[in-house]
Amino acid sequence: MVSIFFKKGDPFDLDHWFTPPPINEGAYDVVGRDDRSIHFRKSMHLRNYSGTEFDLEVNILRAHITPNERGRLVLEITGKRQALESGLSTVREMGVEIQPLAQDVRWHEERCTHCTACLSVCRTRALDVKRPEMVVSFTRDRCIACELCIPVCPYQAMEVLF
Repeated sequence: MVSIFFKKGDPFDLDHWFTPPPINEGAYDVVGRDDRSIHFRKSMHLRNYSGTEFDLEVNILRAHITPNERGRLVLEITGKRQALESGLSTVREMGVEIQPLAQDVRWHEERCTHCTACLSVCRTRALDVKRPEMVVSFTRDRCIACELCIPVCPYQAMEVLF
């Protein structure tokens, strides 16, 4: 989402977009790693088409981007509220779809047998158990779509649409 920028005066089309140097150059810090993924983070100062400046910290959680195709980039972006809102508004005006990550995570409660196998891998406690009933619950806003719950669920009750 953040990597679509245009130089002042250039048209808003794919022939003229560019990736700003702070995003595209230099090293990102590796902040997490497991058997299936690696997470990167970098603090940066950006200026958009209208001259608005942003001091942001970008954490790339997942990316699927190929030339000449529609891609997806899952980011965690932190910064001052006004800078975030202005930046997201600019990106939306360019026609880039933005949605909360939670919309891409599905818990199929009807498939869940409440065996609690998923609880031990859910670091954010998005999947939790209500006691003493021993009923599994899912809090979408806590989920970071790490997908650790997917392979441990024998009933395929969790799904990440990415």
